Amino acid sequence: MAEPVALPGPVALFDGECNVCDWSVRFLLRHDRHGALHYASLQGETAAALMAERPDFPRDVDTVVVAEPLPSGALRLHTESDGVVRA
Repeated sequence: MAEPVALPGPVALFDGECNVCDWSVRFLLRHDRHGALHYASLQGETAAALMAERPDFPRDVDTVVVAEPLPSGALRLHTESDGVVRA
């Protein structure tokens, strides 16, 4: 069995080919003064590992997903507008 995906903190996963997503990431970077949020493309390795591990991970790349590790070791997923608000 593969190791669970270890995230460095909350990760915003976004469509790396979407101009609106690109604008959103730049906006978040400008306003994240503490560098608390990490970023990854939905077409990349982190998203692929989460998709393989989590049946509830969205398979559609035209959404925003925020993956938030919890102190218990569990992982909470926020999608669509909930993901944007959480970010």
